[in-house]
Amino acid sequence: MGEQSYRLRLQGPPHASIVGFDSRLHTIDEILNVTTKPLIVDGDTGGGPAQFEYLVRDLERRGVSAVIVEDKLYPKRNSLDASASQSLEHPRTFAEKIQAGKEVASTSDFMIIARLESLIAGIGLRDALQRAEQYIEAGVDGIMIHSAKKDPAEILAFAAAYDPLCRRLGRRPFLVGVPTTYNAITDTALAGHGFNIIIHANHLLRAAYKAMKEAARTILVADRSLEANTLCVPVSEIFTTVGFDRITAKDRERSAGRRVPVVIPAAGRDSTFPRAPKSLIGLAGRHLIDFQLEAIHKVGLDRVVVVRGHEGGQFDTAGYARRGVTFCDNRRLQDTFDLFSIFQAEEYLDNGFALVYSDILFDPRILEQLLDCNRDIVLAVDNSYRYHRHEIDKRLDLAVSRQKRTLADRSLHQTALIELAGLGKDISVDVADYEFIGMAAFSRRGAEILRDRYHQCSRNVQGRFHEASSFAGASLTDLLQDLIDHGVTVHGLEVHKGWLRCTIPKTSRWPSGSCCHFSRATRHRPNFHRQLAPNSYILAVARLLARGADIAGAMLTTSDRNGYYRSNASAPPSLVEWWRGTARTLYPVLPGYQTGTGRDLSSLGIDGAAVNPFFEDEAAGNFTLRTDSLARNRGVTLPADIADAVGVSATGSPNLGALVLPGGRLVSP
Repeated sequence: MGEQSYRLRLQGPPHASIVGFDSRLHTIDEILNVTTKPLIVDGDTGGGPAQFEYLVRDLERRGVSAVIVEDKLYPKRNSLDASASQSLEHPRTFAEKIQAGKEVASTSDFMIIARLESLIAGIGLRDALQRAEQYIEAGVDGIMIHSAKKDPAEILAFAAAYDPLCRRLGRRPFLVGVPTTYNAITDTALAGHGFNIIIHANHLLRAAYKAMKEAARTILVADRSLEANTLCVPVSEIFTTVGFDRITAKDRERSAGRRVPVVIPAAGRDSTFPRAPKSLIGLAGRHLIDFQLEAIHKVGLDRVVVVRGHEGGQFDTAGYARRGVTFCDNRRLQDTFDLFSIFQAEEYLDNGFALVYSDILFDPRILEQLLDCNRDIVLAVDNSYRYHRHEIDKRLDLAVSRQKRTLADRSLHQTALIELAGLGKDISVDVADYEFIGMAAFSRRGAEILRDRYHQCSRNVQGRFHEASSFAGASLTDLLQDLIDHGVTVHGLEVHKGWLRCTIPKTSRWPSGSCCHFSRATRHRPNFHRQLAPNSYILAVARLLARGADIAGAMLTTSDRNGYYRSNASAPPSLVEWWRGTARTLYPVLPGYQTGTGRDLSSLGIDGAAVNPFFEDEAAGNFTLRTDSLARNRGVTLPADIADAVGVSATGSPNLGALVLPGGRLVSP
């Protein structure tokens, strides 16, 4: 392979067996990385039989098509150096080397070509033909005859005798010529004399050297590079030749997919969080939307459109417009649902969009996988809901797939695309295959299909629309079901973890009244201590689940450094409800709980304070710690893995987190 030698010579060392073959293999890898054309490698003498076997295996494994080895003794000298002594290897030894190489080749596709140096060494035509005969009998795939003379006569004489020799031996390996010195003859003429492969070995190197030398001289003389422009091809041509244009085109295509907006419908009022939009729920000193924006930006998306409604002005107060969030408003909260909210952002849907419901925390990889699906409409769906049906306390958006899968089905793919046949809250959990988690991606065409059907239904539908009492009050799943019914393919992307919906079970039984609880993050075992779970622990669960940790369902076995506050010491009458199996104990005050259980010995208990000693404004749902809050620096240094999950330092004392119990229901801050 001439080009490989060109690179070696450009690097400096002369062509005299100085550069080791490991260095050449690196160059071979670089060339094969950018071309699928057959590659012929100059293997010099090939070394001994053992070394040649290794060389053949290595080249064949890398994808090389053929190797040329010459029958000189090591160290070889350039064949065109008239002053050098050219010593040839014994033909029987060289034939054994060829035979060894053929025996270790995995397939007959890999070719070994023998380069005859008899004419270079001045031994003559007879020796060349004798060597050719032994090499053909050894199984060689090609014979390369070399000459340093400008007259091609001896080359043509060899070619004339080659065909009769091959007929006598019963096989004709390819005949290879290298007209470096005898270049007056044309390739067509050589082919007419029986040559099958013609190699112009070093002309590109010599031409490049001359051009580079002239360009360098021009720059030095002119003291600038302007005059050298006529000697150079445009950079764009180089980019096209090496395939950079294809890379940039793919980058542009991928970037186009990453320029779509993410729409977050956040207009509705949640009775659990009546004083603020759900997106502004407090989590570890941040809002829920902060975690969503962080995940969205990690995917490379920077256009976020939030559809606001209930208490929408709080987004302005929180400064999200300054952070690049675009807002649209749903002014018909009383009679509309999420579908109407999504289409308040219609002007941003033309080129496709991603959808994220306002009440979920999610791993960025889910959003990335949705965008990479290359389908028009894709919903993220999770089948794990079936394993925790006893915890379901709300009507889920369920989905039915066209191809039923059993619980025993396994796949090598971490995620899989399935076609959906049904969507909605009225689907029985015994029939459904998946839960729609509240994330989706729509291509340009998918958005167009959704938009066209939306307006058709808006004009024509009277009365009920699928599960909704009216089209105005329809959900996204209602419209998607309508599309499925009209033959549009809606895909589901299977996910099994990495997301968490911020909803609180209605079946949680807690004493009535108002109470706050703070705690450091700890690990727990199930069914032992029915106490409020710490806020920092809930956040850790959300993040560790996204990483695949199996800690769902854990509860308290130990607790300390917590904070308990009641504005009225008798409301609720019991501070802690303690369970051991079926036995329940109620503790009205913290000291009794500490004495009775030996837990929370370093915790705070504050009763009867008119103003919350921990938060800025609990009544308004602002759980930011006051500057003089007793919860600051009250925690214990967290284990490194938990600290990383929660997003705090693993050194020093962390602040305590918060959970609130208004109306007897557990509420995530």
